[in-house]
Amino acid sequence: MRKLFLAAAAAVSFPWSICSAQAAETGLYAGPGCYGLTHLSRFDAWLGEPVHHVTENLDQSSWSNLVSDAEWSIGCYAKVRSTTSFTFSIPMLTEDGASTLAKGAAGEYDQYFTQIAKILVAHDLSTSIIRIGWEFNGNWQPWSSHKDNVHFMSYYRRIVSLMRAVPGARFQFEWCPNVGTGSLAPDQSYPGDDFVDIVGMDVYDGHYSAIDAAADSRWNYFVTRDYGLQWQVDFANAHGKRFSLPEWACCGASTGDDPYFINQMARWLRNNGYLYADYWDSNTVYRGELSNGQYPMAAAAYLADFGAR
Repeated sequence: MRKLFLAAAAAVSFPWSICSAQAAETGLYAGPGCYGLTHLSRFDAWLGEPVHHVTENLDQSSWSNLVSDAEWSIGCYAKVRSTTSFTFSIPMLTEDGASTLAKGAAGEYDQYFTQIAKILVAHDLSTSIIRIGWEFNGNWQPWSSHKDNVHFMSYYRRIVSLMRAVPGARFQFEWCPNVGTGSLAPDQSYPGDDFVDIVGMDVYDGHYSAIDAAADSRWNYFVTRDYGLQWQVDFANAHGKRFSLPEWACCGASTGDDPYFINQMARWLRNNGYLYADYWDSNTVYRGELSNGQYPMAAAAYLADFGAR
């Protein structure tokens, strides 16, 4: 993978800290577990060289499914741990209709986070990035912070403390809103610098109104809108954190084949020194897949910007 982003010098304890001298690389969301591992191999062949970072979102349908999916997915991806680093997205609540942020903050679900941390350590993935309760400022997640923001923040801090306490754990923790204000401005749900190592953001290309009808105006809106890309960079810098895009993609929400978005994102990532950026090469939930040929112009732009040289 062509290295687009260089971190600052002088390493500290975390392998990808704000002061790391390592070069960060782009990657992808490939899909769950061993299915994702197969997709990763196909994507590598399409790209012309290996991807070195993967985002994996663990199952949030129930607590039992979360643990079983963690065992399966982590076990599958551990097969490529020598060449690939990971962001594992862990839900704060499941979709059972009974779990609440207040119960989580009181310790009712502690066992699940401790168990997942132990699974990661056992598979030699103790330095993985852990993305807790992603897209919390939207209204679609069971853990959406607008429902109970005080308990959201205390629960987030509790999860970090639990996972850090597992022997052998050296995780980094990623706080990751969706682009935009959402149901509650994301900075209102910041749990504090001691509990965040990376400020992430999920960004999907989409045309919803006159303000984002054209490719150039749409990109400018992503950058300049309230709680957009420029806010992310400024907020992370103000708090001494690195920044990332665990999920990003073009083309799937009424925009059509959009190479402009790809080109502008590549330039933005390069100019701002992101830690990593994982493309959503999937048609699940959002139709963003590039490697299947459904968006030929955007695919060509991605290969030119991120592929082998």
